[in-house]
Amino acid sequence: MEFFSARLKEFAPRLTDVQKALYLSAIGLLRAQRAPRVPLLQRIGYVKDTVALLEQARQLSGGQVFVVNWIAGIVHAQLPGFFHQRKAAQDELAWCVANADKAPHAGWLREVYRHLALLAVADGEQSKAQDYLRRSGYAESTEADCPEQRHFRKRLRLGMRFAPRRIVEVVPRRVYALSGFEFTEYYFVVSDDGRELIGIDAGTRPDSAKVAYEALRAYAPGLPELTTILVTHSHWDHMEDMPIFVP
Repeated sequence: MEFFSARLKEFAPRLTDVQKALYLSAIGLLRAQRAPRVPLLQRIGYVKDTVALLEQARQLSGGQVFVVNWIAGIVHAQLPGFFHQRKAAQDELAWCVANADKAPHAGWLREVYRHLALLAVADGEQSKAQDYLRRSGYAESTEADCPEQRHFRKRLRLGMRFAPRRIVEVVPRRVYALSGFEFTEYYFVVSDDGRELIGIDAGTRPDSAKVAYEALRAYAPGLPELTTILVTHSHWDHMEDMPIFVP
């Protein structure tokens, strides 16, 4: 977050309004991810400032940039009701559906439909929720009062996933690739002497990193202890999960 804020300040005179909007949206998304770690007494103000950033991004983009609307819709959809952003979330997500041809990749629509489904569930519109969920490509049910609905609600909070979860042994018993646990992919390498496990990059969210690492341990229980994390570069999707691996 600080990286993007610093770059925005540094390059602002040379940026177009759309470029500024993309920076502000990225900052807003990272702020939203950090919100649960903000002290409770400060959190309401923190969230309101984040909402203001997203609104500024929308105005700068003229409301016509897919990524800007996507981030705003996803963030607004997850806010508690007293922030009064439900209508904004529905409008922004609906815009993304109507302008799917502007998406960087078709996979971006998956989270749009999932969050529209959650909003429909909250409004008691089960049929509409089921349709949105079907469009998302996920199989969780949204039937009222069923365990799958609770599972569905939980998974909606876990972030951006563009592929099913899977673990692949790129090199048998030596190199493991994990995908579908979040926006990023995880790689783990066993050292030559078999005594150390080395992680390559650290992903985007501590909660998803924990799930990914536990899945790897369950898949290959004989792995050595994790001793090293190699971060290839300082982008947010490569290092935000560091607290999980390096307490």
